[in-house]
Amino acid sequence: MIRSGELLASWGEIQAAKRIHERIEEAWRSYNSAITTPYPYWRPFYPDGLKSVSRVVDYLAHSFVLGHEIGHHFQTLEPNDDIILAKTIADAYHADAMFEPSQSGSGPKFASFFRPPIDVKLNEDGVFDGQATRGRFLIGSLDQINEQQKSELFCDYFAFLAISLNSASRSVPHSDVIRSLVLCIEGVEKLTYLTKTMLRTPRLTRRCAVRFDDGHGKLRIGFLLYLMEMSRTSNPKVPATLHDYWSKITPESAKLIEMYKSQYGLNSIADMTTFLARGAFCLGIGMPFPDLPAKPESGSEGVLEMASEAFLIPWRFPSNIYEISRNNGWNPDQRGDPSMIGFASAVANAVSCVFGHGLEFRNNRKEKEAAVWLVRSPRARLLNPSERGVDRRNGRKQRDATRR
Repeated sequence: MIRSGELLASWGEIQAAKRIHERIEEAWRSYNSAITTPYPYWRPFYPDGLKSVSRVVDYLAHSFVLGHEIGHHFQTLEPNDDIILAKTIADAYHADAMFEPSQSGSGPKFASFFRPPIDVKLNEDGVFDGQATRGRFLIGSLDQINEQQKSELFCDYFAFLAISLNSASRSVPHSDVIRSLVLCIEGVEKLTYLTKTMLRTPRLTRRCAVRFDDGHGKLRIGFLLYLMEMSRTSNPKVPATLHDYWSKITPESAKLIEMYKSQYGLNSIADMTTFLARGAFCLGIGMPFPDLPAKPESGSEGVLEMASEAFLIPWRFPSNIYEISRNNGWNPDQRGDPSMIGFASAVANAVSCVFGHGLEFRNNRKEKEAAVWLVRSPRARLLNPSERGVDRRNGRKQRDATRR
């Protein structure tokens, strides 16, 4: 929610950013006043642990981004041995993983990493009016998407190389590297869907269609897990520096790889972000949570059956995943992914804060900065408990507290 407020403020939608801030404060008050919250204000947050994890992710994320951008630079150069190796590995993985068998093993094969965009339609009153699959758009853009995916895998190879070398030099545990790599891709995917959803949400109630494109998170995480497995063995394709680090992986970290492979491998709905973003948008514009028909039989895998089920996937998740206030009793020992609850709730709240409120753009730099600091203030209070009493209406005090 903080990120959505930052986006709106940077676009000049100051009033919408203020509405986001009010939602954040409301959610926080609800959480801390809940009977199921045994430790008011803090639980389940652990600021010291949060900052510790952030430091690990921070320097590994820098390596990942640097390596990925180096990969884009290499794409402009004449091929050498490293470039040829990266391209060979990326293209081979993409070719093997592009088509996956049906779950029953007897149905048709279909593209694992290609799904057509889905349009959510609104009528002239801005009310949900159904969904439409844009298969013709996918067919026309298939070659372009194919090349884009292979290009991203090529660059992710160098990102993996950079993060592995950095981790080896710092003796970072393999488990931290595995989680950080997955976290990097998931974070990029969530930010992309949040930004696109906010941009495409109509500010006026009118007839329109809001498009939700397919993401590449499942493909990219699957490729990184594939590189980890390849680097563990004495595969001649892998540089010795990679093998030296990944060959020392512990059994516990190897199990972590297997767990992520089960989530992001073939026949898995790993990229939940696309479905949650679409469901959150529908709820954010005021659509009630629908009653669902029964799930199709496991052997029912025709094209029409798969297409119709794709429309319903957002509603296969529990309804409370879209409402953060209904998760006040959550604790770290429970199953589930709190980051997905946070993402879905944030998108739903952000959409409701802009949909139907009209156009309200301002281009005043000071107003934008003040709005950004306003929506960031709850995070500053969380990570700097000594600053709880600071008057956040004073922009200078707010900036000084955040800098500390």
